[in-house]
Amino acid sequence: MVFDYSPAPVPGTAVDLRPVYGPFIGGEFRTSGGTAAVGNPATGAVLTEVVQADSADVDAAVDAASAALSGGWGSAPGRDRARHLYLLASLLAERSPELALLETLDSGTPIRQCRGTSLPLAAETCFYYAGWADKLRHARRQDAPDGAEPRPMGVVALLVADPVPLPTLIRKIAAALAC
Repeated sequence: MVFDYSPAPVPGTAVDLRPVYGPFIGGEFRTSGGTAAVGNPATGAVLTEVVQADSADVDAAVDAASAALSGGWGSAPGRDRARHLYLLASLLAERSPELALLETLDSGTPIRQCRGTSLPLAAETCFYYAGWADKLRHARRQDAPDGAEPRPMGVVALLVADPVPLPTLIRKIAAALAC
């Protein structure tokens, strides 16, 4: 059986992509490594290129994350972390049509799934963890010693290899940012 699909109602030109994206480390984009093309799996057309991080980029990212952790984020009160997560959730909801199109072009996931499921779930995930950010000190293990407070453990890294990468990324970083 052959299914004849209609074209997507939004053209791929509805988003403006730069020709090259580099790793964003310490508040700036880096361009130290070689590049790799990011293609649309449906057409094979190149959407953009990404700079491949090298070992110096990885070291710089760990250093920048460590500095952010010790420079304020690690000791930020839950209400501040919640405020940032609420802002991220609001931005995801506000920009969901554009982000859904980018997810579709990048991963080949149907636009209907991205618009109706993936992006709303990403925003809801941020709202959920924002709600927890200022309550974590009350949610401790039963076997935790008296007076034990939740605290940041250190820098984490994650790789996202998923057919719909944005919701997977949000699910992982929202929890880390809340904690």
